[in-house]
Amino acid sequence: MNAIMKRFAWLGLGTLWAMVAIGPAFADDTELFIGTSQNSQSQPNILFIFDDSGSMATIVKTQDTYDGTKTYATAGCDANMVYWLVGTGSPPACTTARFFNMSALVCDKALQAFKTAGYYTDNMAQYDPTNSGTGKRWETLSSTQKTRDVECRSDRGVHGDGVDTGKLYARNGQNGVAGYWGNAGQEISWGNAPANETYTLYSGNYLNWANGPTLNRSRIDIVKDVATNLLDSVSGVNVGLMTFNDNQGGYVAFPMTDVDVGRKAMKDAITGLQPITWTPLSETLWEAGQYYMGRKVDYGGASVAGAIDPAKPGYYLSPIAAGCQKNFVVYLTDGEPTKDRDADAKIKAVKDANGTSFGTLVGNTCDVET
Repeated sequence: MNAIMKRFAWLGLGTLWAMVAIGPAFADDTELFIGTSQNSQSQPNILFIFDDSGSMATIVKTQDTYDGTKTYATAGCDANMVYWLVGTGSPPACTTARFFNMSALVCDKALQAFKTAGYYTDNMAQYDPTNSGTGKRWETLSSTQKTRDVECRSDRGVHGDGVDTGKLYARNGQNGVAGYWGNAGQEISWGNAPANETYTLYSGNYLNWANGPTLNRSRIDIVKDVATNLLDSVSGVNVGLMTFNDNQGGYVAFPMTDVDVGRKAMKDAITGLQPITWTPLSETLWEAGQYYMGRKVDYGGASVAGAIDPAKPGYYLSPIAAGCQKNFVVYLTDGEPTKDRDADAKIKAVKDANGTSFGTLVGNTCDVET
């Protein structure tokens, strides 16, 4: 089964695996989603497959659920500071020089995310107000600047400085003009240097929580936190949810939707999951492919109506809107497959553009088209 899973490249999807581990759980690969959306006409699709099998009830030692309304005991970080790293990865240490004053953060999306997730990932820039060199422009964050305004791409057109509703777009300055924010025609070119970097910001309060005391929790509660925090920490993507049937395969529990529109409803769907099924990993990944490609419903008879093509009952409504759109599957699971043999023959029979099937592949070769 593992060989089949490794060669499941025919879907053309980016697949990530999030395994439950001891200690606080962090979503470290969000740059894969945010980064691919910066210069794309269509938002990336991210389909979560959530493991609600019986083993997810196992108790492990980890952090309690983060609550942004609480002030956690210091673990070395300043709760009045924002700590940052380029891209994504493990949260920074409290001793890092990469931090700035919370009062300098003008990205409203990040401030809202700090109340729930505690961290936020986006294309961001810091304003240099000086008159020398490359001053009066939005540029990459500097570890030496603690008070300069930091803005994010997802705030464009909706927030600005939070004061002047006629100036909602980050703009560069010039001689005699301060810059900062203006109208759409004056907007900087997000995604291009020097406003091209993706960053992850962490509130100091969140880092104090992450480095604080642990307690016993179930695996499924940990993964629920990981998934819902990820939903709170991103914008500019579409998200959907699949989970397992109690016999074979899985189904679409929440159809692909813009995260800013469906965030609460999808979080509610995740929160309601219980650890009562088996672990049909490959059968459900097969069904994810059927959904993405708008093909016949196989194991997903329990899928929500929004995932089904109203003009073609029994077939999925593909969430893919453009040929160059990025499509991902994020597998949130704790272990090996069980009750997962029914799709083997179907997977082996799939052929690529050259007529090669999985059943004829050998070694470590993957049939990814170049």
